[in-house]
Amino acid sequence: MKSTLVRLGLLKTSYPQIKNGFRGEGYVYELGNRRVNVSTTLDKVEKIYLDGISNWYESEQWYRGGPLTNEEKIKIFRDMVFFIHEQRGKRPIVVINIDRDKDFWESVCEQFRNRISGVEYTATTEKDSTEYNRYLSFIRTGLTLEGQVIKNQNDLDDYWRNKRVK
Repeated sequence: MKSTLVRLGLLKTSYPQIKNGFRGEGYVYELGNRRVNVSTTLDKVEKIYLDGISNWYESEQWYRGGPLTNEEKIKIFRDMVFFIHEQRGKRPIVVINIDRDKDFWESVCEQFRNRISGVEYTATTEKDSTEYNRYLSFIRTGLTLEGQVIKNQNDLDDYWRNKRVK
């Protein structure tokens, strides 16, 4: 009876449950009444994006239930890597797409290097650099950002500093 209730999601256990995410995109990692949304993409090999492995969410309300400890992050990472390998028959690629935990995630990936097929980076600083250079190229034709007219690189630098502070 208990296993039937667990399978139907009517009884929570202390063991994690991994389910397909909304519209079949990514996964939801549930433990008790808390969950973590893990973003993935599937091409030839599934890619796990690490920025979602940072906070617990309460299952029913979808509000933050608090940050994950490093031990919890490692457990969720390990469980997801094993789960994806079991489901897909291939080792996933890990995408480190969060700057503040880059060193931590690199060390975790090193611990599990035999279980993953590679590591890719798409960090915030790269995205910021691309966005900044795009704005810089627009200056020549006239650029207005959030009501501020940008006439030259100094104006863009002032805007960029203020944007980072907000």
